[in-house]
Amino acid sequence: MDIIEHPGVVVAAGRDLVKVKILQVSACAGCHAKGACTMADMEEKIIDVEDFGGRQYKAGDHVTLQMGKGSGNRAIVMGYLVPFLLMVAALITGSYFIHEEGILALVSISVLIPYFVILYLRRDKMKGKFVIRIKS
Repeated sequence: MDIIEHPGVVVAAGRDLVKVKILQVSACAGCHAKGACTMADMEEKIIDVEDFGGRQYKAGDHVTLQMGKGSGNRAIVMGYLVPFLLMVAALITGSYFIHEEGILALVSISVLIPYFVILYLRRDKMKGKFVIRIKS
């Protein structure tokens, strides 16, 4: 199984949970023209890790997070591909009934609201599908 790894720094650690700060950078931040990119291309995220092998961590420890590539692909599909397809389907279907472009755009975007609400409500159930571990 392919593994995705990402370096991070522990910001808080408890008995059952470790919070790790990672720096997420856009794909262009690693290219030769990264000097032209802005700080908007980077974002700090706090990841909650429940499976850390019982090892004790403290704030400031440098760690490497691991996730199966299948989980990463599932996240991309759920976060980008499905919403894109929903918007395109709404745009095509709506174009038969709505001839005002501004309203059609709002309808296409509003289709995403129930989708992301459902994802949010099912977050606890999906938590088991996206397992992130600290590399030992």
